[in-house]
Amino acid sequence: MTTVYSVEDDEPLVVPPKVACRLLSVGETRLYELIADGELESFKDGVSRRITMASIKARVARKLEQSEQSKANSPPHRKQPARLDPPASGRRARVGNRLEPADAGRTAP
Repeated sequence: MTTVYSVEDDEPLVVPPKVACRLLSVGETRLYELIADGELESFKDGVSRRITMASIKARVARKLEQSEQSKANSPPHRKQPARLDPPASGRRARVGNRLEPADAGRTAP
């Protein structure tokens, strides 16, 4: 499943955790959770951890696929018609420190 890139691709094969966080828009805690869950491939190089770009791209592809599947399985979204009239009486409006019926103080036309 690991994709190997050639040097001509001019793309790094591995990135440090901070770069991986930025690429995936996640925090460090979430990044290490993804590593622990096997979602991302990583290794230690001396004292530095490196995450493979192939695993980052694979995760994005999986998430896109899941998103497409959930869209296909969900019913179409229906927009509610805009409500033109205000709600019926019974609403209350704040006047100073007290609540009064919304139509208080209005005179009939």
